[in-house]
Amino acid sequence: MNCSTSSDEWIRSLPKERKAPSFSYSGIWIREGRQRAAVNSAYHSDLSRETIRLYPGTEKKFEKTYLRTEILRGIKTSILIKSSGVYEISGNWLLLHTLEIETQQQGDGKNEQTKKKFDHKLLYYYSIKEEALVPMLYEQGYIELNYGIKDGVREIYNESDENFHHFIHNFTVKEYHSHAYFQEK
Repeated sequence: MNCSTSSDEWIRSLPKERKAPSFSYSGIWIREGRQRAAVNSAYHSDLSRETIRLYPGTEKKFEKTYLRTEILRGIKTSILIKSSGVYEISGNWLLLHTLEIETQQQGDGKNEQTKKKFDHKLLYYYSIKEEALVPMLYEQGYIELNYGIKDGVREIYNESDENFHHFIHNFTVKEYHSHAYFQEK
């Protein structure tokens, strides 16, 4: 199947041919955001962290948490997003299907909390070489940007494509915004 079409719907589903999982997927996967601030800024800092907890068993449930804390001129704001859903695995591919999301925002006079049903799917790939779980599309706190591993895919689900693995490596070692989740040991 060629990926040269404009459709990126494949990043929302598993390959049709199903395989047994080829990695130990259950546990906690962490993506640490590096602390960001304007150059030499004493008045601004921004830190984020995301975790995905994959529960073992037949129900295949997961929880995902995103926490971002920003301090600007002494005012601290934070956003916490917790989500839950189910997952499926085929070989090195992992599909997260989010069903519910809860958002909490605090700081600068805000104290808001919402909880709602949420239908969202995103495909991840486990790189044995990098020992990392990487989404096909860059996303942080369920805000998706239209770039990521998918841009290096010539033929969808083709794990033997060198370009695919080159993109995985590049997005795994990015210094500014890591795209990869690493399993907690």
